[in-house]
Amino acid sequence: MRKITAVLIFSIAFLSISNAQITRFEKGDIDLSAGLGLLPTFAADDGQSIIPPLSLRLDYRPAENFSIGAYAAFSSTKTKYQDIPTGDLAQWQNNFFILGLRGAAHSTRFENWDVYGGFMAGYNIAAVDQNVISEEGNGIKYEDGPLFSGPARNKFTFSGFLGAAYFPKQNLGIFGELGYGNSILNFGLSYKINGK
Repeated sequence: MRKITAVLIFSIAFLSISNAQITRFEKGDIDLSAGLGLLPTFAADDGQSIIPPLSLRLDYRPAENFSIGAYAAFSSTKTKYQDIPTGDLAQWQNNFFILGLRGAAHSTRFENWDVYGGFMAGYNIAAVDQNVISEEGNGIKYEDGPLFSGPARNKFTFSGFLGAAYFPKQNLGIFGELGYGNSILNFGLSYKINGK
C-alpha cells in the first residue's frame, strides 16, 4: 500500500509541475478514469486487503454540466481467523465486484477544476469463500458464507458521490471522490477525450 501511495503522490507532483494548460469541459467530452480506493468498504470488518479497491469509469457529457457513465470496481479482502459458534475457527475471503450506471452534475467555474456530484444505480456481486478449521484440524470449505449467518447475496444498490478533478494538462487530470462503491474514498487519474 505504501508503494501505491508513493506512486500516487509522485503522479500528483509531476502533473502539478508540468506546464499548466487551460482545460475546457464541453458537450461531447468523454472521461476515462482509473481509481484506487484508500478507505475500503469492508474496513469495518478488520479484513486484510488482498487486492486493494480498484475502479474504472467511463463518462460521457451530453451537456457541459451533466454526465452519464458506466462504473466497474473490484476488491478482494480476507478476514483473520475467528471463533464461530460451533467452536471451530473460520476465515472468509470476499471477492467483491460492483457494476453500475452513474449520472452527475458538474460545476466548472474554476479554471482546470471539475467539481461534481451525483448518483449511481449498481449491482453488487459478492463471491465469499469460507475456510473452517475444525477441532480435528481438517480444512472444510463452505461457499455459502458464515455458518451463523445467511449466504452472501448479489443485490442492486443505489448510492451517491461527491468528487473533484484537477486537470493540470489539457487532457490528463487527477481526481478524488467520496461515496459508496468498493471504497468510500478514491483517488486516481482521469483522461479526457475532447468531443469536438
